[in-house]
Amino acid sequence: MLNAADENQDPARLYIALYKLSDAADNYHWGIVAPSTNRLSAPTQTYHIINSTSIISFSSSTGWKHGHQVVAPLEFERFHGFIRLPPLIDPARISDVRRIISEYEPVQSGVPLLIGRSEWDCVHWVVHVIGEVVRQNHLSRAEFYYPHPKWADKLYNNILKAGAKARHRRNECEITSDGVIVVDYRRDDAY
Repeated sequence: MLNAADENQDPARLYIALYKLSDAADNYHWGIVAPSTNRLSAPTQTYHIINSTSIISFSSSTGWKHGHQVVAPLEFERFHGFIRLPPLIDPARISDVRRIISEYEPVQSGVPLLIGRSEWDCVHWVVHVIGEVVRQNHLSRAEFYYPHPKWADKLYNNILKAGAKARHRRNECEITSDGVIVVDYRRDDAY
């Protein structure tokens, strides 16, 4: 049986999945989840990129490829939590959104790096995939500062703030009955 927190999960929403890479603050592997059920602990399609030349360290900016797979997040010891993005403009078009995400190229291809990050990686890929979903009018432009020149850096910083909330203030997070931590994305204009 689902509790109230589980019933609030909408399978026509996108989530950013964060996986701790080390004990250092803000050192996460990022992915995008588009669940097909309201049970966030259930195996679901996760979209992310991996570095085929250095899978363990994620340290090289070359060799990135799609690592999309169906996973149950709680099976990973380093799973940190989900950042729930605002609702899709038209939830009935979730299959279009999944297609955009799954087909987004894993390489940098002239995309500018985020402030404070020196190499292309999974974080950049997730931020720019979300930008593409916004650009194609599936998510609200206003929520993601699009097309502000610094939209990607603003989105990145807001996700880091949400990740810190999940790490340090778990009592302010939503936790589903089976233990998945969910933090809502919040636009923070202080950046």
